[in-house]
Amino acid sequence: MGLTHYPHGILATPNLGGVDGYGPAPELFSGKTYYVNNVSGSNSNTGTDPDHPVAQINKAIQLSEDVRKANWGSASSPYRYKTCRNRIYIAGTGVYYDGIDYSTNGCDPHHCDIIGVGDNSEANGDGQVQIGSSTTNTVALHTATNTGSGEPGMFGTRWYNFKFLGGGASNYAVEVGKVRGCGFYNCNFSVNANALGGFLADEMFAGTTIQHCSFSYNSSGTPTCCLNISGTGTHTDNRIEDNIFYGATTAFISISGGLTAGTIIANNYFFGVAANGIVDTSTYGCMIAGNYFTTQTGYEVSSTVTSSCAGNYVANGFTAVNI
Repeated sequence: MGLTHYPHGILATPNLGGVDGYGPAPELFSGKTYYVNNVSGSNSNTGTDPDHPVAQINKAIQLSEDVRKANWGSASSPYRYKTCRNRIYIAGTGVYYDGIDYSTNGCDPHHCDIIGVGDNSEANGDGQVQIGSSTTNTVALHTATNTGSGEPGMFGTRWYNFKFLGGGASNYAVEVGKVRGCGFYNCNFSVNANALGGFLADEMFAGTTIQHCSFSYNSSGTPTCCLNISGTGTHTDNRIEDNIFYGATTAFISISGGLTAGTIIANNYFFGVAANGIVDTSTYGCMIAGNYFTTQTGYEVSSTVTSSCAGNYVANGFTAVNI
């Protein structure tokens, strides 16, 4: 199965026989397809057709990585650089899927499209594809750091239409280590009560897109920081665009350490009051432009490179804000 893409990476309904909307292609290009349903599926199934799905996303990732390594990898070259693209389709069942963790899988997903087939990720309906838990503070997605077991980090993986729910006093809903060339589209990053935040990238975060997503909270309390990109690794060439951020206590977005040349934070909407809106203390600074804020208690935008900030606005009164 293929995907039909619209501008800005938005996923439309899957269409049969194509590869990423470009028409049919031989197996050499299209890779394998796996199906997941935690109500009707079983991890003893092959998962290769919708009538015999596996039960958990973790199992589908293991199967995807096994076939990718077997057909495209070698012991003499890191498997994560082998770029056969697989697909994983996950049914929206109204039942939360287990958190995705490299320590459970022995691997991280690489070079695949992981697609939630369900209701809009921002809705509170039974048809969403939900990962994590509504009652416990688990981490919904946890990838390895460079020192982790298996193939560390996550390369070339695109996520569509998911609600990632988790967090807690010492965790984020999503915690990723080494990430490059990935994407999150039409996803919701939501925390249970008071938590550190929705998304943490604390090693390398480069060439990755977060687009048409929302950062929010599931019940009482607010996250400390919605999106935190930190560490001394490379944070270049990212696109954080057209997202909605609801509520934070310290900052909606915090970027610190590392090199951020080519990273753009644009056309996002920030609701609620935090100590600061966007705080960028990275080495070269991100391009921060065209964002809209409610009034914060400190700065709407605080950057070490003010010349990279332009056209940001406070919603009430349309007052331009750069620092």
